[in-house]
Amino acid sequence: MKLRAAVHYKSKDMLKSAGTYFIVLLTILLAVIAVARINVSNGGSSYVTFSGYTIGAWVMMLVMGICAIREDLRFFIQNGVGRRTAFLTQWIAALELAALLAIGGWLFQLLANAIAQSTPNVRIGELYSMLYAQGAMSLSLWQHVESFMLYLGFLLMAYMGGMFFSLLFYVLNKTMQIVVAVSIPFLLFAGIPFIWPYFSGPLTAVYRFCAVSSWNLLLVFLIVTAIIGAVNRLITRRIPIRGL
Repeated sequence: MKLRAAVHYKSKDMLKSAGTYFIVLLTILLAVIAVARINVSNGGSSYVTFSGYTIGAWVMMLVMGICAIREDLRFFIQNGVGRRTAFLTQWIAALELAALLAIGGWLFQLLANAIAQSTPNVRIGELYSMLYAQGAMSLSLWQHVESFMLYLGFLLMAYMGGMFFSLLFYVLNKTMQIVVAVSIPFLLFAGIPFIWPYFSGPLTAVYRFCAVSSWNLLLVFLIVTAIIGAVNRLITRRIPIRGL
């Protein structure tokens, strides 16, 4: 099984996952629209906001990165695929899935434009619109391009982050797994407020840099993705594959 066959095998799983996600989100969106129409028909004037696509896609990529890498490594190596090829397959499959979900985000934005014509009390938010277009329901062609690229970087970062945590727990013994699992929420709720005064300057500078343009934020996403991906590659080169 060479790279092309490995990518073909992995892509089928990704397509199924993306299809399932789209169906679920579309069902939720239709339910939101129905609630909004009922509200209007009853004389209501409140707005219904749906912004679950972005965070849902991010969580999906994170979970896919966590769940896929270890089983894929074992399966591919058992079938004669080298570690380098198996890791490259993960990158290609993640890029395919991220592109599909980014296109889905674009389609959801187009759907929002159509919905706004008939159901004005429904607002559909997505990543680019909320950050760089003041929540606009209608975007220009160039803004759609920027939105697509921003989604791509955002989702790739999530997938690589999921891979990192999965590989990290794979190489640690049970005691260290417990220590790390307990430390993560502690660092989030206690560690970040403690270290913030020491890093507030650089983090504020990064925030201002990202606020200027979506391309700046995309650059940050890609840098973080590249760093995490390089660490993942180093781990996969030496990780003992259990079950072989």
